[in-house]
Amino acid sequence: MDSLKRTHSVNGFANVKSDAQQGLDDSSYQQWASLLEQRTGVLVTEPRRQFLESKIRQRMREIGLSDPLEYLESLQEGPLAAVEWAVLVDRLTVHETHFYRHLPSYELVRDRIVPDYLNGLRQGHHEHAFHAWSVGCSTGEEAYSLAMMLGQISQSQVRPFHFGVTGTDVSQPSLKTARAGVYGLERILEVPEQYRSRFCQERDDGQFEITAQITGRTGFAAVNLMDIRSFPIQQLELIFCHNILIYFSMLKRQEILHHMVRFLRPGGYLVLAPGEIPHWTHPLMTLVKHHRTLAFQRLAGETDA
Repeated sequence: MDSLKRTHSVNGFANVKSDAQQGLDDSSYQQWASLLEQRTGVLVTEPRRQFLESKIRQRMREIGLSDPLEYLESLQEGPLAAVEWAVLVDRLTVHETHFYRHLPSYELVRDRIVPDYLNGLRQGHHEHAFHAWSVGCSTGEEAYSLAMMLGQISQSQVRPFHFGVTGTDVSQPSLKTARAGVYGLERILEVPEQYRSRFCQERDDGQFEITAQITGRTGFAAVNLMDIRSFPIQQLELIFCHNILIYFSMLKRQEILHHMVRFLRPGGYLVLAPGEIPHWTHPLMTLVKHHRTLAFQRLAGETDA
């Protein structure tokens, strides 16, 4: 199929909607789930079947298709396949995010990870900038939360240090929002006052924007964790990965984490959401003990296994 077919008549559209609302049979569901896992690594378990079906049905109604397998075939080849796949992936990925979500993890960054880095600077053990990776950053709140915290700490030092935060996600629409750095004014209360007064600016249109001193230190890129081997940035001080691994199989989680370890500097930190991968171990990583967090530090002076 070279292009997505549209139904223009009122009666035809009504039939499309009715057919699409019937859901997916087991065979169709398995094919859709396999395609999503193959291309993104995301595992669609039975409890998430209804979510998958509803998003597919919704998109089929919008483009006027009634057959789920016909729609699936349209994503395999043809001039519109890549564009339509990008739209669908954006619908299928979860974008729930907040500024400073799970405060204990940010407290770990503030109270241990950055002080460790600054101690190394003072002792002359390193001179590199503090570079953090926000994995699955969605619309940017997590990346900006880290950048604001780093900016505040840097400005409090006698000699401010250089830092940068890279946020990555598979959703292009989400990344567009992240790059703009503009959010609804109701979200501003999620930002602690010490950061809000310095790094957030209210606009006349009922929104607020992240100031240039933070957006200038924050970059965003489209990265599929299925292609993590090709991630271009290494020697990171911090990888912040929250609520992303839960969508992957346990085997895929371990594979992703193995590559993340290789991106860290010796002494760098990996901060996960509690419960994402219980009992994970790695010969180059040691568990960090900090209340209500799951984090690991790469052993200093150790080379890749």
